[in-house]
Amino acid sequence: MGIKSICALRKAKNYLTQRILDLATLHQATGDEHFARPAVLILSEFARVFPGYPAVFDGEWMDLPVRFVSYNGLTLEALHHNDRTARWEYWSVMDVSTELLTAYERLRNSSYWKTDEGGDAAIRIERDLFGEQIKHSLRFPETYTGNMSITVKWPSLLYAARVLQQSSLFHETLRKVEHFLDTAFLYDGGWWETSPS
Repeated sequence: MGIKSICALRKAKNYLTQRILDLATLHQATGDEHFARPAVLILSEFARVFPGYPAVFDGEWMDLPVRFVSYNGLTLEALHHNDRTARWEYWSVMDVSTELLTAYERLRNSSYWKTDEGGDAAIRIERDLFGEQIKHSLRFPETYTGNMSITVKWPSLLYAARVLQQSSLFHETLRKVEHFLDTAFLYDGGWWETSPS
């Protein structure tokens, strides 16, 4: 898969994510089930293909070119041992899609989930899409040295915990936030990454 294919895949993913969010918002505002079913079907299709999504590695201090590595047949551990390996976005700290979680939450009251097709879709979406995104985001040990976890990763994990009703994920993430706040600031309250003024 070449860079043009990956860029086209990313554009399509972003376009479909926005359409799912639009449909879910319309469903929440109107209660019209005609908006819910297509949103759920696209979410379900994301869940079907996400376990085979290609992994992306964004190298140190370079925005382009990004090196793309096929996920099929390789374990992510074999690719790179840092959070620059991602499947949904550019870095693993960004891999939990808050846009899709918002759409999923807005679709929560749909009667479509009560159908056999809808019930199967819910299981697949929570396990194969959001579950895989969460698992990938958590696969690297926390270093507590940067600002990406506190600004991007942990808020998205807390949001996922609330939407998916996963109290253990919530408490585990909150412990990391508390540890970070206890260790990443100097005695005077300044951020540990000081610079001469």
